Amino acid sequence: MSNIRRFALAIGGLVAVTAYGVVGYMILGYTFLDALYQTCMTMTTVGYGEVHQPTTAMKVFSTSLMIMGVGIALYNLTVMVGTITEGEVRRYFERRRMDRRIAVSYTHLRAHETVLDLVCRLLLEKKNNHRQNSIKD
Repeated sequence: MSNIRRFALAIGGLVAVTAYGVVGYMILGYTFLDALYQTCMTMTTVGYGEVHQPTTAMKVFSTSLMIMGVGIALYNLTVMVGTITEGEVRRYFERRRMDRRIAVSYTHLRAHETVLDLVCRLLLEKKNNHRQNSIKD
């Protein structure tokens, strides 16, 4: 799965759990603002206190929201850490591959340089021999 899809899934999950909380608290009799406030407090585990006196239904609902909120927060954290480390790991292996290519190219180049040196020496020797022979003649 691509990083963009993972981020979209993480954000979508956060929005879905927030909507679940707001709708759930509104069904339990909260106003929209109170429901949003209570959802944010529950999901972030701030715990300032309850907006209304808790009922059994509200406790059950809040517990489910806490579990989902912490779950989605951990998933989002995993996506962020995974994306960062995956990028680092990918860069490490790209750098390693590039270093190997450079080493192979350098070795290849050195081999050509050695052959070229040998050819140049042979040509110089031949030229020097030819000069010496022409001087003797």
